[in-house]
Amino acid sequence: MLIKCPECGAEVSNRAYACVKCGCPLGSDADEDNGTVIVYGLSQMNLIGGSLKIYANGVHVGTVKKHGVFEFSIREDSTITAKCGINPSKGAIEVKVGRTTKIKYDYNRVTGCLAPQIVDEVVNRPVF
Repeated sequence: MLIKCPECGAEVSNRAYACVKCGCPLGSDADEDNGTVIVYGLSQMNLIGGSLKIYANGVHVGTVKKHGVFEFSIREDSTITAKCGINPSKGAIEVKVGRTTKIKYDYNRVTGCLAPQIVDEVVNRPVF
């Protein structure tokens, strides 16, 4: 079912955690039963473009650009996946409510897939 975003008026899925157009959270972030997911954008310097489309339980929740950071809330235990162009992620990350989970994706040029990993801290430094 589609609902209207309270911020920009775009039609979005009622299962979405945030508006895909403007990023406005759809739901109460004050709820202590929510979890937070932080996704760090690709950091490989030789990739052109490199924006990641992020999905929670198969629903598109937003996009993170190369070297960017995207944060969103979850209301239930979720499976996080990503796509970069036509390249799917090789694995999924299971996240739990009540926690903050930080995810970093690396592009594997051999397999052509994105490899996710849970991290404590990410430093995006250019490699010369």
